[in-house]
Amino acid sequence: MGLKSTQSHLTQVLLPNTFCVDNTVVRETSLLNLAKQQLLDYFKGARTSFTIPLSFEQSSFFTATLNYLQTIPYGTTISYKTLAIAVHHPRAVRAVGCACNKNPLPIFIPCHRVLGSDGRLTGYRGGLYAKRYLLELEKAHCTPK
Repeated sequence: MGLKSTQSHLTQVLLPNTFCVDNTVVRETSLLNLAKQQLLDYFKGARTSFTIPLSFEQSSFFTATLNYLQTIPYGTTISYKTLAIAVHHPRAVRAVGCACNKNPLPIFIPCHRVLGSDGRLTGYRGGLYAKRYLLELEKAHCTPK
């Protein structure tokens, strides 16, 4: 997994099967170290949300979709249809699916929490095995209310 940032904001999470070798200079910064630590805590079940400043610049629809994804509680899921309704575009189910697929900050912006209307796992840039893993991880560490 790789992380990219500006001086002040995390801008991209590169999932293992999406790595692209380029001429990026690898530097450790306090922001990237904090993001790495928060991810490690998440994978240990010790973190349910993130405090890293995020940056993504896209259309208002894309931004609204990613902002809404950040409100889905840890250990819960919604459907693409519910997401489309929540961002005031009830007929844009495929468009919200595309926005999830183009999410530059998976895990930090939890698009893995979105399922098909019938509850099936559908689409995830990191692969369905990764989506299943993340959902099972959250379920295993979710405290009953």
